This record gives sequence, C-alpha cells and structure tokens, in this order.
Amino acid sequence: MKFLLCGASLLPLPYWLILRIAKNAGFDGVEFFLFTGRWPAEKIVRCLELADKLDLVLHFHQTWNQVETTEKSLVQKAMTLLGWLPRRGYTLAEHIPTSLSAGEIPVVVYAERFAEATRHPNLWLQTISLCRQFASGEKEYALSFNGFKKWFVRGGIASPLVFDNQHILEWQCGKIGVQNLSATREALLQDLLPLWSLFRPQVRELHFNDCDPAKGVGARNLFTGNGVMPLQEFADEVRKSEWHGAVTPEVSTFIMMRDPWRNPLKLRRKMAEIWRE
Repeated sequence: MKFLLCGASLLPLPYWLILRIAKNAGFDGVEFFLFTGRWPAEKIVRCLELADKLDLVLHFHQTWNQVETTEKSLVQKAMTLLGWLPRRGYTLAEHIPTSLSAGEIPVVVYAERFAEATRHPNLWLQTISLCRQFASGEKEYALSFNGFKKWFVRGGIASPLVFDNQHILEWQCGKIGVQNLSATREALLQDLLPLWSLFRPQVRELHFNDCDPAKGVGARNLFTGNGVMPLQEFADEVRKSEWHGAVTPEVSTFIMMRDPWRNPLKLRRKMAEIWRE
C-alpha cells in the first residue's frame, strides 16, 4: 500500500509545506485539490519537482463549486469569496490543466464525469456524484448510484475507480449527509462489503474516511478511528482481497489544523495500526 496525505486537510498551508509535512510524517505522497487559480501550470511543475526531490507520489483531485457540493460549510463559502471554487457548469478541460489531463499523474474526478474521463486513463472516477440544485433549494445527485452501477455492470465504465467508503454509502442510500447512514459498525460493514466486492477490480485508490451517523450531519471526516466506521474490519477485508493501491485518509481541515505538524504524524501511525504494517 501507499499512503497519501490529503492536501485539503491542511488548508490553507502552501503546497511546499504540505509536502514537507507529509514527508516528515512518513506518508508516501499527497493528494491535492485543484482549487481554481491556485494551480497554474508553472505551480504544478514546481510541485512535481519538489515531490520528486522528496521522493513523494502526487495525485490531484477535481474540485466542486458551492452549488455542486453536498455541503455548505464556512470553508466552502470562504473559498467561493476568494475565487478558489470554479463557476457552475465548468468542464474538466477548463478546470484541469492540460499538463495533467494529458499526462500520467492520477486526477480524481467525480462519477458524473465518466464520459469525459474515458478519453483520459489518468482520470480516476470517485464513487460519488456531485449535486445539482433546483430553484427550491433542494439538491439531488447529478448521477444516481443505481445509474452508475448499471453502467458499471454492463461494462460501460472503463475508467479506474477511487473507492470512497463514506461517499459511496451516502450515494447508495440516495440521501445527502452521513446522518442518513447506518448507525452501527456492524451495519456499516454489511453495507460496505458488497460494494467493495463489486467495484474492487477497477479500484486504484481508497479514500478512507471515518464518521458517526448518530451524531448528525457534522460528524463526517472525523480523525481516523474516532468514529464508528468499521475501518479495521474493512481494511482486513481489503487486504484479504489482495488489493494494492493508494490509500488516502480524509480528515476535516478543522481537526487537522488544530496541530498541523503533530496530527499528520498521529494519522500516519493510525494508518499503520489499521493496515497492520
């Protein structure tokens, strides 16, 4: 396994500092969100050069806009005001620099982008769709889970996948927010394992998240091990299936930034414990 630090967990620190924190903590690489205006081509080159110097793997991640995302947080509102989030209806070609979309560096994109992603083998589909919002303010997933699953079973989804254990459960239940998920570790594991069995052959990366549905909408992306997601049991099943790839724990910015030097160290040790290194 390779373990990647989620760059978004350490916002607003600069990329060069996040890379050094990842190296110091013992991670194998970093996954950065492509926030608008913060990733011009020359910055990507500098980031790649520093990552190579530090012997770190790099992945990137498509971002969202405030309408498309499943949540409205103070962080997202601030990023909108700062111009970091793209306009509504942007295309991947507009959002992802050509040096990435035409290259070999993995870029994680959302499931409803599967038609655009098929032309680029380095665009990996995450197991969640972004949202569309109606005049009433109601939201629904732009691509339903059942719709994606049907395409996948028929062989219509050829792209590599990024299996997000939190998002895929939200997507499957069709409701936005972890408060709608099963509340116990045992029930969550029963929900997860059939999904892993189905999608595993095309999975290249895991987004490894913890949450506590009984505590409501805000109890998502908790520090790894502090929720009720059956992370140990799920990791054991993944290992039994002889899967090897990148694992990225995604922890809330508000949690990680309480101590941006020590928390990544704690997180890396926790990952070693869960994955029985």
